[in-house]
Amino acid sequence: EDRKDFDRLRGGNDFAKVFRELRPKEESPFKIDGLEKKTVEQGHEFQVFRGHVQRDWLFPTFSLDPEKAPSIPANLDWAGNGEKFQFHVRLSRTGFLEVKLTKYLGVPDQPDSGEGMIGLLKNLLQVGSYGKDENRQSIQLQQTLECANLFVEALPSPISITQQGEKKPVSISLQQIALDSESLERQRYAILFLDAIWCKKCNKRISADRFWERDRKTVAAILEGALIQTGSGLRFPELDEANMEQFKDLATWQEELCIFTPERCLIYYPPEKIFLPGQLTPEAVHYEDYWKCIVRGIEHTVALRAALQITEGHTTHELDKIPHLTKRVTDGHISKEDEKQILGMAQEVSNTFNMLPILRDVLVPTASFRASYAVNKFAYLNTVLHLKDTEEHIQRNVDELVIFLNHFSGVRLHESSVNLELYVSLVGVALAAVAFLVAGPSFLEDFHSFFVEQYTWSEWTVWIFFALIGYWIVILALIPLTLTLIRNMSRRR
Repeated sequence: EDRKDFDRLRGGNDFAKVFRELRPKEESPFKIDGLEKKTVEQGHEFQVFRGHVQRDWLFPTFSLDPEKAPSIPANLDWAGNGEKFQFHVRLSRTGFLEVKLTKYLGVPDQPDSGEGMIGLLKNLLQVGSYGKDENRQSIQLQQTLECANLFVEALPSPISITQQGEKKPVSISLQQIALDSESLERQRYAILFLDAIWCKKCNKRISADRFWERDRKTVAAILEGALIQTGSGLRFPELDEANMEQFKDLATWQEELCIFTPERCLIYYPPEKIFLPGQLTPEAVHYEDYWKCIVRGIEHTVALRAALQITEGHTTHELDKIPHLTKRVTDGHISKEDEKQILGMAQEVSNTFNMLPILRDVLVPTASFRASYAVNKFAYLNTVLHLKDTEEHIQRNVDELVIFLNHFSGVRLHESSVNLELYVSLVGVALAAVAFLVAGPSFLEDFHSFFVEQYTWSEWTVWIFFALIGYWIVILALIPLTLTLIRNMSRRR
């Protein structure tokens, strides 16, 4: 029942109001992430986000303090395996738990402290895994699940949501998930957020326009996410020119790069200070702060993609049941289990109507983002992620589900009318029988006296005549009832 309530309420205003205010317990290893909070505030200040997105969608982010976190297996050590990630967690209006892993690649102005492009992509691809052959999961995924479980454990339980117009609140209890769960719904997106790319030969920072012009195939290989094993080690694949056209630079300056693909994104910006429209401080701000706002918008969009794709999967799964259920509805052989499935289908459609309109609203870039430089980037990102196609697929699925539910409702309404007609006929026959039993003796006496004394009929003639009249009265009364029963039986066959 908790799961049903959760699916029914997520995305709505009542759900958002409660989950936006949820905070981990004081003694937990999680605390409000001040840098993420600043990014959200600056996103509205710099006219990247519109106010309703900041208020209704961008929930607080919490960072994990490894020193306060309980011990976990050595191979999943928070700072082990050379993967020194910082872990951040946030709740989502769409009902997801978002875990963000951040890894710093080097120290500013120290090229030797950075990481090579081959090694960077190797880590992004998570080469090497954890667990047995039948349950292979990356170290990153294992750490992510551990972090998510810690966060769920730190939240208050149960969570009470009071719906508008309802007096009794709905209680929801979140549970930890098994690390080897096959039912885990997950999305993954990697963002390369770089302020310096150094040339090993000249030991100088490479400008964005030069890097894009000279090393375009390297950029494309990183974004496509593939490495080739050779006798001497690893190398990037050589992409043909036709496939290079799919990589489009969305940045507006020569000194920067912003390239989106369905699974990862590359942002390369100069370490400068600039003035932005809408900023509240009189001093120039770090250009990095602006791009962090864009990154937060990317994370928001990826969460919306997850919601759309899972909704698409659920509605497609429900459509698979329709041929079987339609046959049973048409044949009139609906079982209790079939009715339960149809009611579940109706609830799924209702949940979609609760989620889809608000997703459709925020998927319009101009409704979520304000400045033209932000709107253009996210309009293209929506295209790359195929959000519009997914939304249209969901709408077609929902339309077909509604058609079936209307057909089922029509069949049930017809059954109700037939049953009502049968009931009325039975009541009519019963009332006629009662009336006949009440008035019958007096009528027989009068009938007998009239024909015997007035027309001198014999006793046998009177009773035969009366039997014929009674026979036709019964036949005329039973005809409607008989026709109703025949129609009902024919339809069931």
